[in-house]
Amino acid sequence: ELAQKGVTDPAYVPGPYMPSEYQVNAFCNWYLDRINDYIEEGDEA
Repeated sequence: ELAQKGVTDPAYVPGPYMPSEYQVNAFCNWYLDRINDYIEEGDEA
């Protein structure tokens, strides 16, 4: 609960992922690639 409150603080700035979080980073990159592909497909229609 306290972590959530901290993240919603206007002064919060997220940092980079730790090396041990490589799978989270890989998922985020994969997800963003899919979103970008979807947006680009929409532009072609």
